[in-house]
Amino acid sequence: MNRLNQMLSAEVTIERVPACEAGRDTLLAPSSDQRHVDVKATGGLYSKCPPALILRNSRSDSRYTQANENAGASRSRFVHFVGAKRGVGMCRGKRKLAVRRLCTGIFAASVASHAQAIVIRHDREDARYIELAKSYPSACQIIPDGIGTLIAPGWVITAAHVGQDLSPFANSVRFGTREVRVKEVFLHPSWKGAPRPEVSDIALLELEAPVADVEPTAIVREAPTVGEIVTFVGCGGTGTGQTGPKITDDRWRGATNSLDEIAGTRFRFRFDAPPDGTDLEGISGPGDSGGPAFVERGGKHAVVGISSTNHSGTGTGPCTYGTIESYANIPAVAEWIDQTMQSPPKQPERWTKPVKISDRAWPETAAASVARAFFDSYNTGTDEAMRLFESERRDARELQERSVDARVAYWRSQRKKSATVTPLEFSAAMDGSLCVLVQMADGKQKAYTFHLVEGGKLESIGMYPASAK
Repeated sequence: MNRLNQMLSAEVTIERVPACEAGRDTLLAPSSDQRHVDVKATGGLYSKCPPALILRNSRSDSRYTQANENAGASRSRFVHFVGAKRGVGMCRGKRKLAVRRLCTGIFAASVASHAQAIVIRHDREDARYIELAKSYPSACQIIPDGIGTLIAPGWVITAAHVGQDLSPFANSVRFGTREVRVKEVFLHPSWKGAPRPEVSDIALLELEAPVADVEPTAIVREAPTVGEIVTFVGCGGTGTGQTGPKITDDRWRGATNSLDEIAGTRFRFRFDAPPDGTDLEGISGPGDSGGPAFVERGGKHAVVGISSTNHSGTGTGPCTYGTIESYANIPAVAEWIDQTMQSPPKQPERWTKPVKISDRAWPETAAASVARAFFDSYNTGTDEAMRLFESERRDARELQERSVDARVAYWRSQRKKSATVTPLEFSAAMDGSLCVLVQMADGKQKAYTFHLVEGGKLESIGMYPASAK
């Protein structure tokens, strides 16, 4: 058994698997909460997201909690929430996930910002990584969160856990300043709602219009070899192997690494500290989920893998030296990619058709009742209204994680950014969640998604910048 297999050999089964919503790269991240998790000791899979709340390990259902509005993280522009009954907007009931990790321990929830980027060596100039990324223009940003790669004029490949999070109001790709809407999402048939060893964390996005001014990158059809050099690209926050991701600047960066292991549906790379590793050693960081791993084939770039998860390994935190990067194996599903692009199969409806609130009353659902109560309370503009909303509408278990007072303080900070939020349209997910397009006080639009637990109480609210109309 090699070193990587030894690190990844133990398994633990958890109930009520979280569905990664928009970066929803779920799985694990260490916490910045005062109850900090010693991640090096507990091990575990990191998601592509910055630190957040730790999840109670005393809860028998091992549920994940939410992101930004739970943790009050000021740097997050995109919120990810994870919950017991979501995924693809469709995940229902309980699922089990065998999470490969070093040992059992405390789980953490996601707080993520859009496109946190490449993490680099501490002894190399950042400018070199920025220059490297310029050679890979087929990489794109995905709204609400993630990275993808143009592999045909009308098709982008990304991670399944990124693709499953697109909603009617946040569903586009961006090349530079150009934004193109996504027509349909195709998740690999093996995907069951969260990254795990036996599934392919890969999705195809069919675009509403072809991208004519960017040259697509071909996929690799034959398996790479251990030791082969790959190049990752991503944009946004960055840091070094010593610090992990620290800042966000929205700049594309590239980094290289060598393939350590091929394990069925996945490739693995280790972030080696100097003097080991490549000259521009690095790995993708939080928010880079769905991003490409490029190799050279016939003198041209080709995409061989898709960014999925980061495992603690011997690292001191997410995406630090010693952590292990896991990428979905494209050659293993090349036939499915070809078939899907040639004859796209009909997909089940994930969301209802958007409805203008001015044209129709809110739907008679538990999520709509909570959403209306939230907007009424928020727009009242007082702490008292938000305190009443949190006390009456929030699930009691969530309030054990973050108090009513802490949540009220968070909403107070949000009102300083936008004193009012005006609901414009809504769309209902098949799992009972509700997505609402809202207009902020400055005229910008966001998508708010409300997720409930059994019994109709609020678990989380996700807030994303909306795709351009």
